[in-house]
This record gives sequence, C-alpha cells and structure tokens, in this order.
Amino acid sequence: MTAKTRHLATLFAAAALGLAATLFGGGLSPALAQDSVRIQFEPGATSATINGTIVGDEYID
Repeated sequence: MTAKTRHLATLFAAAALGLAATLFGGGLSPALAQDSVRIQFEPGATSATINGTIVGDEYID
C-alpha cells in the first residue's frame, strides 16, 4: 500500500466515522410536527384576518 493510498483510506475511514457519529449520536434533530389550521372565508370575501402568535421557530401552515 502506498503512502497516498493509506492517506486516502484514513481520510475515508475518518469521514465514515464522522457520518456515523452524526447520524447515530443525535447530531440530527428529528422532524418537528407540522400544525395545519383550516381558514374559511366569509361568503364573497377574497381575504381573511387571522389573529394569533407564533413563538420562536414555530410555524403553522
């Protein structure tokens, strides 16, 4: 095995271990639940006003 081949093998192994640590070590957060709210327009209306508060990184579709 040449020095270049050993270097590439070491680099590949380090990358694989890093990926495994990220995936299985909790490095990726689980997907958050998505809320949906049905909005109904008044008969003949083309807009509606919705009141409420979204805090932090929350969102509602």
